[in-house]
Amino acid sequence: MPASNNLTSTQRKSLNTFIDCIEQFRTLDADMPTQTLLAFLYAKVLEDEEDQATVRQIAGKLHTTSSSASRNILAHTTVNRHRKEGTGLVETFENPMKRNEKIIQITPKGERMLSTILGRLSDS
Repeated sequence: MPASNNLTSTQRKSLNTFIDCIEQFRTLDADMPTQTLLAFLYAKVLEDEEDQATVRQIAGKLHTTSSSASRNILAHTTVNRHRKEGTGLVETFENPMKRNEKIIQITPKGERMLSTILGRLSDS
């Protein structure tokens, strides 16, 4: 018989908190791909670490192309690439110093989402 791999109560609580955080994103888009979810989280981390986040930086974090990262970020703007409602968690701007670079900024709605997620994580 295989050894039991039961979770400890701490592991179970952590896993449930993690699931709850993912479910927060599903309230915005029930079919959100993992890369799209991560693109938003990386945008905040980069904004915090580097003072700004760019699509190119997100591509590096996701180990994907800039065009793929751009599509994932676009899903978090107000209108996605299919011209349907996006999540509204970020805005993008052309960098005036590098016109081929898009700067990503977290919106107030995105900040509220992050606050909710961080609150759940700190409660665990």
